[in-house]
Amino acid sequence: MQEILLSSDLVIRCLIGFSVGALIGLERQKRHIEESPGGVRSFGLLSLFGTISAYTYTITDNALILIYAISVSTILIGVQVVYKMFRTMRKGMTTSIVLAISFVLGTIVGLDEIPAPGQLIGPLQVFAMTVSFLVFLVLGFKQEFKAAVEVITREEMISAVELGVLILFLWPLMPQTVQLWTITVPTFQIYLFAIILLSISFVNYILVKKFRGRGP
Repeated sequence: MQEILLSSDLVIRCLIGFSVGALIGLERQKRHIEESPGGVRSFGLLSLFGTISAYTYTITDNALILIYAISVSTILIGVQVVYKMFRTMRKGMTTSIVLAISFVLGTIVGLDEIPAPGQLIGPLQVFAMTVSFLVFLVLGFKQEFKAAVEVITREEMISAVELGVLILFLWPLMPQTVQLWTITVPTFQIYLFAIILLSISFVNYILVKKFRGRGP
């Protein structure tokens, strides 16, 4: 038991488990969009709750602990939804969704395997931190994303979808190289270079359309 409590892996998991939720809660607290908004402590503690429960499950192999944690978090999120809908009379599910995401990310951190020798964190912990940062960006730049979407016409949206389809469907089918007689053509590098150019061109078009002559 002492080895578990003093384990550096457990300490790192708890720190990461709290941080992935706290980062999301930081944006919610800064925005203050509700009368009683969740903040760094609420989101961080909920994700830490998931981390502790999942890690305990991996140690004891007792699924009831994880089921209990999921049930409690579901009740907490449900209470938040009811409070928002019937007491504050506000619409939108963003806070409830990111609360659930915080718990899931914390649980992922707790379920991660023990890092290999020489590594501090495992792959699932890296995944949880990456998702937390992406959620923070999506929430933090909400107005910018909304403004960017408003200037895009239907035809331009279709072009963006076509570009996405081109990337998703051709990416796994593209061979690394093609042999043409005595010449080895790096087809995948050419394809990747073309995708980068098309993406930059599309983003540049949207920026020019939005800001026109302003800015560099």
